[in-house]
This record gives sequence, structure tokens and C-alpha cells, in this order.
Amino acid sequence: MLQPRAPEAPTQTRGSPRNTYLLGFVLLGVTLSFVGPSMSYVRGEVGASLSQGGLLAASQSFGYIVTSVFVAKRFDKGHGHPTMVIAMALVSVAVVLIDGATLVWVAHCGFALVGAGAATIDVGSNTLMAWSQPPQRVATSLNLLHLCFGIGAIATPLIVARSIDHTGGLAAVAAITTLGAVAMALAFMRTDQPKPRELDLGPRSVDHGYKRAVLYGVAAFFFVFAGAEATMAVWITTWGEDLGLGDLGSPALLTAVFWIGFTLGRLTAVLATRRHRPIPILLISCCVGSGTAGLLFLAQGSEITTWICVAVLGGALGPQYATMYGAVDQFIGLDGRTTGRIVAAAGLGSLAVPAFSGFVLERHGTELLPAIVTVGLILSTAGVLLVRSSGSRSSGRFTS
Repeated sequence: MLQPRAPEAPTQTRGSPRNTYLLGFVLLGVTLSFVGPSMSYVRGEVGASLSQGGLLAASQSFGYIVTSVFVAKRFDKGHGHPTMVIAMALVSVAVVLIDGATLVWVAHCGFALVGAGAATIDVGSNTLMAWSQPPQRVATSLNLLHLCFGIGAIATPLIVARSIDHTGGLAAVAAITTLGAVAMALAFMRTDQPKPRELDLGPRSVDHGYKRAVLYGVAAFFFVFAGAEATMAVWITTWGEDLGLGDLGSPALLTAVFWIGFTLGRLTAVLATRRHRPIPILLISCCVGSGTAGLLFLAQGSEITTWICVAVLGGALGPQYATMYGAVDQFIGLDGRTTGRIVAAAGLGSLAVPAFSGFVLERHGTELLPAIVTVGLILSTAGVLLVRSSGSRSSGRFTS
């Protein structure tokens, strides 16, 4: 006798992890942006000179580079979500370590751990966001992702300043990163990690020479651009302190204005990438940025010009990082390994350029900061042109 079949339980659809990646980049903005505003405080606590402060930033970049090389495989193998939660928790521990440091080497360890956690969130969010979106929406989604970085970065200088004023340290930063790790863990419990997608790249999918040619140009771009961006982010507060812009809150406010411009630039890129290809957007951003940084160097005596140029410079820097990611995904595809190489190149630039800049600024004065950024952005423009040239020779499609 046939038994009646029990009714099947309704299938529950798992949510999209897209919003959690956006949250991860807000937290990444806090993680990477608290270094500059807290540098004077940390240097005072551990007794570090200006050049030693540059080495502290270099320790963060060292952790960032090493981790980006080794963590990429975890995302390709499907272990990305728990890895990102662990990374955010590691950042919280590192902030507590930095806050309590009285010796330089302890601060170096803390900053290296911050870099390791940041690299993991960076590689993971970029790769998994690209996998979670259809190809035609990747560039826009990545710019939205990096817009969230700017949101975290805008708030960070003021958070750090108030935290130091009211708690005597970085307790507020540690609390935010801890709550962020908990929120990410809870959100990931309700979602699945997206799987790698196969892009229809035609013959280029097996043309390793084409991929290498494009990646060389991309690596050159990310090295010089990330170096210029990190130098501005690390030293803008110290530069603002030496400019003497008014009350003691002005350096923190100047830093916030930079990140507001940066975020507006990313918002503009979200809209622009819906209609325009990446290379023209990159070239315009690089040219505007290098011109503005040069004007900022020449007009440091004018307070109004300084404030305006800082905002415009932030806006010019904002679109470049994510837009280049979109170009890479369009023409050679993003996976954990490719993203890891990009993050490593960017991290190497973030390691070398701010550290070198610290020695230059200590010896010749912080007024040279805009000049260093100008040179970096001119070289970034050359990097974009190299990518354009390599892609054009290889595929005939990578043109403006």
C-alpha cells in the first residue's frame, strides 16, 4: 500500500552577501585611515621620530603585502567568509595592542597586524563582490564598494580625535572594529560565498602573454598610485599641523575634507562607469589629481586655496583604485590570485613611498608633501597609458 508523501519543507533562499562586503569596506576605511590621524599620538606614546613614524606605516604595508600573497587561495577555495571575520577580529586586537604600546617594536607588530587584516578584507571583498555580480555591473559595484571605504575614512579622523580627547587613546576605534567583526559574522551566517564565474574572454582566456602584458601595466599603476594615495593619507594630518591653519581641530578637519572629496569622487565614479569605459575615467582623474596636487604645492600660503585643493585632490584620487579593478575584471577577469597580486603591488607602493616620504619630510620639511603626491600621480598617468597600450596591442579592444 502506498504511503502518502509527506509535504516537502519550503526551500529557504539564502540572502546575498553583497551588503556585508559593503560593510567590510566601511570597516576597511576605518582600519586603513586611523593610521594618519593617530600617528602623532602613537609617536608620542612610543617616543618615535617623524622618520620612525614613516617606518610604522611601512610595517602596516609589510603585513598587507605578505598577507595578500598568501590569503588569496582561501577565497579561490571557498573559505572567504570565515577568513574575513577572523581578519576583522585580528584588526581589533591590533588596535588594542597599538593603543597600549610604550615600545616602538610593539607598535610595529600592531601595525603589521592591522595591515594583515586589511589585506584580507581588501582581497576578499573585491574578489567576492566581482563574483556576486553580472559582468556588466562589476565596475559599478566595485566603485560602490570602494565608496563605502570613503564613508569609513571620512568619519575616522574625527573619531580618532574625539577618542584621544575623551578616552586618552584609541578605545573608540577598537570598539568599532570589534562590533564590525561581530556584525560580519552574523551576516555571513545567513549567506553563501559566491562561486567564481567564467568570463567569456574569447581567445584571451588562454592567452597568458596577453594577461601578463596587462598585469604588468596594472601592477605599475597600483604601485605608484597606492604609494601616492597612502602618502597623502598617512601624512596629511602632520602636514596640516605644520601649516598652522587655525585651531587645533583644523588638521583633523582638513583630513576629513580630503576624505569627503575622496568619497564624492567615488560616488561620481559609480555613476560614470555606467556610461563610460574605465580608461578615460582613469586618465581624467590622474590629470586632474596631478594638476591639483601641483597647485597645492605652489599655493600652500593661501588657506582658502589649500582647503579647496585638498577637497579636489581627494575627489580626483577617489575613482582610480576601483575603476582600474573594473578594467582588470573586464579584460582578464578577477579571481583571488589576480586580486592578491594587485593588492600586493598596491601594498608595496604603500610600503615604499610613505616610508621614503617620511625621511624626505623630516629632512626638508612637510611642505614637500604635495610635491611628492604630484610626482606619484604623474607616474600613475603613465601607468594607465601603459595598461591602455598593452591591452590595445593584445586585443584591440582596450582602448578609450
